[in-house]
Amino acid sequence: MSNYTFKTIYWGVDQSTEVVFEPIKVLPPQELITACSVFALHKGDIVLSKPERGWGLPGGHREYGETAEECLIREADEEAAMVLKNLQLIGRWATKKRFDSPHNEKYPSKGYQLLYIADVDELNEFNPQFEVSERTVVPLSEVKDYHHDFDNFADIFDYACRVINTQED
Repeated sequence: MSNYTFKTIYWGVDQSTEVVFEPIKVLPPQELITACSVFALHKGDIVLSKPERGWGLPGGHREYGETAEECLIREADEEAAMVLKNLQLIGRWATKKRFDSPHNEKYPSKGYQLLYIADVDELNEFNPQFEVSERTVVPLSEVKDYHHDFDNFADIFDYACRVINTQED
């Protein structure tokens, strides 16, 4: 897993935020963690929050006093109707504003978004009124067919799959 190559990408339609994915060994200071997301696995398949977002999975922005893990569990339940277990931190997005824009106004100029892997303990009845608006379950081998910009994320997804496979050994 140590052979992951760091890669800078830019988020937002205006590319206003510079982002680098980093495998993680130490948690950043809690006050710099702005959000989190998860590779949620259900019986070996991956749960996607919106097919067009690919692995943009349930996660969210922390509420006051909430840890990243508490946020992730709450958001998965509230927005994707699923209960998570076995959370494992695999990396972080180091984010830095290149310039202020409507697409990054809720973020500080520098921060981290944590990326986890977790098992889905329960998939509950889904309500299309939820923020994620849609939920689907697909085989890991097909996730590239659901992501509009998979090429930018393929190496990160590959890294996460290696972490998943290491868990199963």
